[in-house]
Amino acid sequence: MFAARDLAFETRKRHTFKPVIHADRCKGCGICAAFCPEKILVPGSHLNAHGYPVVKLVKGALCSGCRRCVLMCPDLAITFAHEENGSCAS
Repeated sequence: MFAARDLAFETRKRHTFKPVIHADRCKGCGICAAFCPEKILVPGSHLNAHGYPVVKLVKGALCSGCRRCVLMCPDLAITFAHEENGSCAS
């Protein structure tokens, strides 16, 4: 039999996900925003060096980490980073 003291408890790390928008590649098509279930990506007013409006990340803390934005972006303008207890990794 197992005693309660024999069970190891795993502490869960808190994961925070964050899309990283590469402004130099973004053409402002809005496909990423359309497919985001959390609606944290919106059309932006800032123009990149090519004259395209860059998508803006709002309410990034609400990101679920589904990566739909990364998968749907035709210009590979979005990568993904996640943070584990405050340290960022891509």
